[in-house]
Amino acid sequence: MYFKTILVDNDLIVKLHSGEVKLRPGQWIQLAWSNRKSRWIGRNPASGTIWASHYPYQNTQAMFDARSEAMKKDFSS
Repeated sequence: MYFKTILVDNDLIVKLHSGEVKLRPGQWIQLAWSNRKSRWIGRNPASGTIWASHYPYQNTQAMFDARSEAMKKDFSS
């Protein structure tokens, strides 16, 4: 299923940081302060840090997979 790219502005970033809004991992997002799309990875519920995979776009899937694995390790610590 395809979901439209979500524009992440200052208001939405606060809601993502707090956990009020949740996105699916892999969802394409467009940060309002960037000219390129990113892929949403997730939010660490313990620290509130948010993770997204940015450019370069070379081997995007491998980069996304590696960052997702790193985030899982961050969650478990």
